[in-house]
Amino acid sequence: RSVRVKKLPRYYPTEDRPRKLRSHGKKPFSEHKRSIRASITPGTVLIPVAGKHKGKHVLFLKQLESGLLLCTGPYAINGFPLRRLHQKFVIATKTKIDVSGVDIPKRVNDAYFKRQETK
Repeated sequence: RSVRVKKLPRYYPTEDRPRKLRSHGKKPFSEHKRSIRASITPGTVLIPVAGKHKGKHVLFLKQLESGLLLCTGPYAINGFPLRRLHQKFVIATKTKIDVSGVDIPKRVNDAYFKRQETK
């Protein structure tokens, strides 16, 4: 058995600056296409199938930039607050409610739901 006196280095630098590898044809998440199920339109009554509010009937308001669905109970009626849901975890019903008169503020977007940093 032969044992080296001086070990070889574990890391061999091949480039001055490592470059970011990108798979061929792959887009970053921000450039993905956001499609929504045909049965889900603004005013559709949805039923969440997972989470704290599963089984409640909620109202779909609009789709956000990230592709998530903005839904409300309304809170005064069934205790479901303004929340984001993924379309994978909802069942769309045939019941539609007219939400053309509902004004959703511009500030209600994905950044609105982001957690605040603790100080």
